[in-house]
Amino acid sequence: MYKQSSIVQGMISACRKAASSITRDFSELEQLQTSKNDLSTFINEIRLKTEAIVVRELTKIRPEFHFLMRDSKY
Repeated sequence: MYKQSSIVQGMISACRKAASSITRDFSELEQLQTSKNDLSTFINEIRLKTEAIVVRELTKIRPEFHFLMRDSKY
């Protein structure tokens, strides 16, 4: 049986946590007013929150690594 490395397991865990957050946020989309600005702001907030989750989880695995993300401080 193939055993995944701890790095791969951590990456999978980060993706699952981010996916869970995205799913929860998109369930709120039905309640959002449908103006273009509201939708744009909503999507941007989801993206930033997802980036933060992924970076936080991957930093647990490799604290010495840095991440190049769009418009963020990581």
